[in-house]
Amino acid sequence: MPDYGKTYGVLCLAVLSALDALPETPENAGGRAILETALLTAEQMLKKDTGDKERSGR
Repeated sequence: MPDYGKTYGVLCLAVLSALDALPETPENAGGRAILETALLTAEQMLKKDTGDKERSGR
């Protein structure tokens, strides 16, 4: 079974690195917002999936 926690960790670090590399300028605002939203969405999905597995005893 895939280890989604590790996958999420790799993706999270890449997104955070990209956000750190992008200056906070008006030109980058759209890209930064997309990355930040994707990061939060992935976090919520992982938490939901983890919680579902804990409740089902997997």
